Formats: sequence, structure tokens, C-alpha cells
Amino acid sequence: MGELNSRFISLTMALDRLDESLGSFKNNKISQNTLLYSQIRDSVIKRFEFCVDIFWKCLKDYLSKKHGISVASPKSSLKECLAQKLISSSEFIYLDKMIDDRNNTSHCYDELLSEKIAQKVFEYFKLMKSVEQRLNKSIS
Repeated sequence: MGELNSRFISLTMALDRLDESLGSFKNNKISQNTLLYSQIRDSVIKRFEFCVDIFWKCLKDYLSKKHGISVASPKSSLKECLAQKLISSSEFIYLDKMIDDRNNTSHCYDELLSEKIAQKVFEYFKLMKSVEQRLNKSIS
């Protein structure tokens, strides 16, 4: 269980860093045409990518340690979490989109796509945080 606790601690810290970037992004009064705006937005995206990676690995570890279930990919971990009723069907749909958005931001760079996904990160953050807190309570 120590490895699982350690992974959840890493996720909590990563989500805290993402929250910091989101705070700067949300409160930023700078025009979208400035360099500072794009730097903050890109920080949100990079931290989002990192959080998604840790998030699905936490789910993978949780499934393994608590349910004896082995998964190998982000989407298979979501499917198994749904099957185990660790997430709802509406959460599954949104988390599945989150994985797709994470893949889009890290595999192709498009300014308009980056802007669109950065705006969605606020909701992705809330959902990851909710699931993280729910699962973390059961391992503490």
C-alpha cells in the first residue's frame, strides 16, 4: 500500500501545481495576444498533461492493489474503474474525453486546439480532484 499512497501523494502535489497555473490563467487580465498569456496557457496545458499521466497511473495502481485487476493503458483503467463502480458513467465519458485531449495536446501542436483545451482544463481539474479525493479516502 505504500507505493499506492506515494502515487496518490504525487497526484495531489501535481494537482496543486495545476491549480496554481489555473489560478494565474483564470485571473490573468492580460490580452490573449500577449506572450505572457500564451506562456501561462502553455503552463496549464503542460501541467494538465502531467496530471493526466499520474492520474491514470493512480487508477491503475488502485485497481491492482485494491481489486487485483491489472490494466495497461489509460482507457482500460477508466473502463475497469467504471466496471468496478469507482466512477460513474458520466464521469467515465468526461474522463475519456480528457484522455483524448491530453493525447491531442502532447502529440500535435495547434494554437486553436491549445486554447480550446486549456479552457476545458478547469473542469478536468475538478473531476480529477474529486476522483482522487474519493479513492484516496479508501486507501488512507
